[in-house]
Amino acid sequence: MRRIIKLSKWVLITLVICFVVLFTLAHLFSDTVKTIVVDEINKSLDAEVEVENISFSFIKHFPYASVNFEAVKILEPESFQTSGKILSGSQLSLLFNPIDIFLKNYNLKKIKLKNATLNLQVKGEGITNYEFWKSDQDSTAKDFSLELNEVLFENVDVLYYNSNNHQDHHIIINKGNLSGAFQKSEFSINSSFDLYVEKLLIDSTNYLSNKDCELDLQILVDHSNNSYTIQNSELILSKLSAKVDGVIIESGEAIDLDLKITSTDADIPELISALPRSLTKRADDFNYSGNVDFTCRIIGPSSASVTPMVELDFKSSNSSITPKGTKYKLSEIKVEGVFLSNKSKSNPAEYLELKSFNAKLEGKNITGALTLENFKRPLINLTANFEADLSALSKFYIPDTLEYIQGNANASIKFQGIAGEESTYKSNGNIAVNNVGFKLKQKPVKFEKISGMFHLKGNDIIIDQLKAIIGKSDFNFSGSFDNLVGWILKEGTKLRIKANVDSKFMDLDELLSNESKSTNATKPFRIYFSENLELDLDVSIASFQFRKFKASEIIGEVSLYDQTLQTRSLTFNTASGSSHLTGRISDIPGDSLKIDYNARVKGLEIKELFYEMGNFGQKVITDANLKGRVTADVLLRSMWSKELDVNIKSIVATSNFTIENGELLNFTPMLELQDFLKGSDLSQIKFSTLTNSIDIRDEKIMIPLMEIKSTALDLKASGIHRFDNVVDYKLRLYLSQIMGKKVKDMNSEFGTIEEDGYGRPMIFLSMKGPIYEPVFKYDRKAVEEKITEDIKKEAQTLKQILKQEFGKKDTSTINKIDPKPNDELEIEWDEDE
Repeated sequence: MRRIIKLSKWVLITLVICFVVLFTLAHLFSDTVKTIVVDEINKSLDAEVEVENISFSFIKHFPYASVNFEAVKILEPESFQTSGKILSGSQLSLLFNPIDIFLKNYNLKKIKLKNATLNLQVKGEGITNYEFWKSDQDSTAKDFSLELNEVLFENVDVLYYNSNNHQDHHIIINKGNLSGAFQKSEFSINSSFDLYVEKLLIDSTNYLSNKDCELDLQILVDHSNNSYTIQNSELILSKLSAKVDGVIIESGEAIDLDLKITSTDADIPELISALPRSLTKRADDFNYSGNVDFTCRIIGPSSASVTPMVELDFKSSNSSITPKGTKYKLSEIKVEGVFLSNKSKSNPAEYLELKSFNAKLEGKNITGALTLENFKRPLINLTANFEADLSALSKFYIPDTLEYIQGNANASIKFQGIAGEESTYKSNGNIAVNNVGFKLKQKPVKFEKISGMFHLKGNDIIIDQLKAIIGKSDFNFSGSFDNLVGWILKEGTKLRIKANVDSKFMDLDELLSNESKSTNATKPFRIYFSENLELDLDVSIASFQFRKFKASEIIGEVSLYDQTLQTRSLTFNTASGSSHLTGRISDIPGDSLKIDYNARVKGLEIKELFYEMGNFGQKVITDANLKGRVTADVLLRSMWSKELDVNIKSIVATSNFTIENGELLNFTPMLELQDFLKGSDLSQIKFSTLTNSIDIRDEKIMIPLMEIKSTALDLKASGIHRFDNVVDYKLRLYLSQIMGKKVKDMNSEFGTIEEDGYGRPMIFLSMKGPIYEPVFKYDRKAVEEKITEDIKKEAQTLKQILKQEFGKKDTSTINKIDPKPNDELEIEWDEDE
């Protein structure tokens, strides 16, 4: 024990002596070494260097002697300013052999950089901020030489930005070293790096981010031909390991590459996590298991204008994918394929081939093969066979328009063609669906019990007896979807549907409705005709409902072209009668629909018709005012919003109609007339037949002269009724119906009285103003027009008599006949008439 204590004392004493000696030697050699090193740096660098402190030590990096720079900065040239600094570090040490220091032969062996930031920039035409070595510096001092064989890094941030090829990298070197005989023209570099890759950004794609990385490289350097040969090197990215071999040759501004990266049994989750995020956006939705073998080759020149070819071969024999939060698993996946960034020199386009794909989903087989050539204008060749539960399949992929889908599908299909070029499409095969159901987003209605067969033929799909329930509606569909594949593959392509559609019941209000957070129940939907959809449909609907409108036995043709929906020879029963409809609805720019229709109706219950049609958007006369059956020809033109609200200013209509067994109930103009006449009840006017025509335009209903013969009143009327319920009527009434047989003579308070030709006295009235406060006046102008009309009729009658009696032409005295009206009463006329 005493010997051990004694030995320890001698060791400690020796170390103290060595320390004192080294410290003394460092002090003796310090000024000389520092002066030589600083002079050499100044001669070699074409950049300004700032240093807070320079020291020399035999101890700090023992067994090497070292010149240590603290708080060192190498500034960027004034012509190239980014952050202002190329290098900023707390410690930069130059290491020498101590024996060489005693011999005054200063050979630089190592460089160590610690706690530093390297800011490397490239801009313009390859101009860099880090090429600061003088090309024409003075020859190195005789007592100073460069025998550098190792560079050490510790906690060094490397920032690299190249505006020419759009690269932006940030790598942290936790620990790293480069060793080799750097001063020779041919030498081998051995390197080992422990890295943290914060970002590896190329052309806005981040190929690697926030990943730990280990890199072991062996590189043979040959400066004579600017070549770098990589051998037996390894890259470890997290848990993903890959072998790296190949050659890099500098050739002017370009770099020729021939690299091979190989990995065996690479863990799929790790591999996916290493891929650019832009390529794996949905990766977080799934769990993966299994391994993949791959070999990636990078071949060819690389420069600002040229990219090398990438060839990737991959193979997996037993992997699986499981959507998170579900029980479904795509298992026993066997896939083999190849990816080429350029298929060949003559065909520089991307190429992906899945030579074979086999998997099981819920115990059912899925097989297929796929090739894609030119991702910008893809040539697709697909073969697929599967029997699948659509609910399970939708967990792996579901279109954005669908909320869910379920049911069963069985497919055997082939397709070939260039996306967007319909003439190249070739397809064949069959798809059978059974008991399929789905729901569209923003649509409350559900699609259920869909069954049928789809036949692929070229670019089209032929459908055999497709049956479906949509909400309360049912459909039986057979026909074709022309250009369906093109419509799916390329936005803006038109889809043409030609089909026969049969339905027992259709609720259009439900089919058009949308889901919305809005509480506005009066506008549950919007009608929009896609410019990319064309229709030719033969329809047969047993029962139909839209809002209050109901119809049955609908038969006819419906088409949609250029955002215009047309109906041809559409017949149906409604309001206890029959109708024939022809016309169009056009989706015009803005927020409107233009409606042009010709309708022929027969025997419709007019009260029921007005109720179902919402009184045609007006409040002048409503279903509460009418009874009877109407037969009419109607021409209608109007503008509507997409929510089917009518623009009343746009309504233009002409109608020739006959109403049989009609009733006019509580019609405000009649009630106002009742108050004027006194003693007459005009709240219910019944008539057997009323025939007339009506024009509507400029928010006015224009009524030509018509005669109403009813139980309450015989009336002739004409005039204008505005949509704001302001009227301008002209009325003719029989005086006897107002005053009865008690009138013994023509002296009355009603002024001038005319007969109707049958000895029945008439009075003429005007009714003007708001419907609830009209102004009644005696109509002198109407009397004068009546007299003139009678004169013409009497003259014509006399002409006929003379012609028959005498066989002579008209005499000059005929036109001088001055027929007299009935006795006129003395009354005061309104001069404004």
